Amino acid sequence: MRLTKLVPAPLRAKIKTFLRDRAIESALKPLRTTGTMTDPQIAAFHKAWSNESFSADRAYLGHIIQLMNANPNSVLECGTGATTLVANELGIRHRSKIYSLEQNLAWVQDMTKRSLEAVTIIDAPLKQISTGYQWYDIRYPSLPMHFSLVICDGPFIDVSLGEPVFSGWRYGLMPWLKNTNRTFDALLLDDVDDKRAPAILERWQREFGVKIDRLSSDGRWALIRPS
Repeated sequence: MRLTKLVPAPLRAKIKTFLRDRAIESALKPLRTTGTMTDPQIAAFHKAWSNESFSADRAYLGHIIQLMNANPNSVLECGTGATTLVANELGIRHRSKIYSLEQNLAWVQDMTKRSLEAVTIIDAPLKQISTGYQWYDIRYPSLPMHFSLVICDGPFIDVSLGEPVFSGWRYGLMPWLKNTNRTFDALLLDDVDDKRAPAILERWQREFGVKIDRLSSDGRWALIRPS
């Protein structure tokens, strides 16, 4: 009989979580020390995070590091995860503030437990906006009016929500910014290889005058700026 069989399941889960958190902390040390990470160091952090289904890819994480070091001011993040931990380290380093919107209460609770010094986790479940799309229900009055960077890796819009909400995907970011008179310097949109992305990007360009400054070589993320 394996020794692990003798350990109660709840204790095994706690041990696994402890070891994972230690691995994440260790992987983030280079970023904490130098403000940057090499490709192998990013790969080590990505492996430690170990949520492959919803985890930002390595190139995307690397570009977030570059952008936050170049213009360290207030950051808006749509969706929490690996990017939140990276942003937190750089926020501490540059004394900047990150505001992270999260639709899933379990993730809100998990990320809040991490005591992130530079990040404010905002519980923002999705709500229907007109008939075309859903967006975060943001009830946080102290958000800045300008963001040096917007990291858009959410919300998660499931096919079960039906049309046109499913196809509306992340469209709601730009109307929210415009309707609240908020501005930004750079917007990093993940998952551009999603089949819904081209239509969203086209609408953003047509309706809000933004421009695609850079598209990653693998077509997985886009850097967007105001015109």
